[in-house]
Amino acid sequence: MTRFIPAQLIVSALLLGAVQTSTAQCTPESSIDDDFESYAAGVGEALPDCWSSQGTPGPIIGARNTSGEAHSGTQYMSIYTFFTADADLYIISPELSTIDGAHGAEFYIKSSLTDATYEFGTMSDANDMNTFVSASSATNLGSSYNMVSTGAIPANTGHKYFAIHIVAPTIHSSIKIDDFKWSAAGNLSIATITTNELSFAPNPASDFLTISGNMQQGEHVRMVNTSGQVVLSQEVVAATESLTLNVSDIEAGVYFVAVGDLTHKIIIR
Repeated sequence: MTRFIPAQLIVSALLLGAVQTSTAQCTPESSIDDDFESYAAGVGEALPDCWSSQGTPGPIIGARNTSGEAHSGTQYMSIYTFFTADADLYIISPELSTIDGAHGAEFYIKSSLTDATYEFGTMSDANDMNTFVSASSATNLGSSYNMVSTGAIPANTGHKYFAIHIVAPTIHSSIKIDDFKWSAAGNLSIATITTNELSFAPNPASDFLTISGNMQQGEHVRMVNTSGQVVLSQEVVAATESLTLNVSDIEAGVYFVAVGDLTHKIIIR
């Protein structure tokens, strides 16, 4: 007797295959420069080798190749929340040997729905999302690719993974990540801050540097030298439109000041 399998069961089986993560043998990496073009991609494919995910069950996660959706090339990492509301999940890098205060990440990210947010940080255990320690504030995603350049990620004893924490309140949210790099902070691109977001004065600075613009409570302000070393770190304790940093003890040179995900080049003299 021929048995007919309902179409919805076939679809469910196909989608469940998409949430499986790679079982490739992975060794710690000191740097990563990956456009995700070398992996199997498409419906049902898992995340690229040595990447993994943790969090809310239900979202469909993997390498995809839908035409026109990559930042470069044809492939990218995709998170689709399907019927999951308030999805809360982590996309976790391969194991890293250089979470040492001198390295950081750069990647491109976008979402179909702009109520989704992301933050980045590090983890000591890729199987335990409770080990996540944030290194940024939560930021709303846009509908076009935004380049995130983290600057130097603080060293954290025992931490071996970079992670992107995504919260998507609405069902059928589609988040895409492409062109990921982990490198010495001095090799990362610099995201330019436009004048209607934040301004820095004076530049060059010698005693004090004033940041003007909309800064939210909990955002982190970090100053990093060209070797990727954090020379100044300060948390915004209350929402403000002006913050002054004392830079009188900082050696003359070129630095990058990061506020949340935005980074600006300044000169100390």
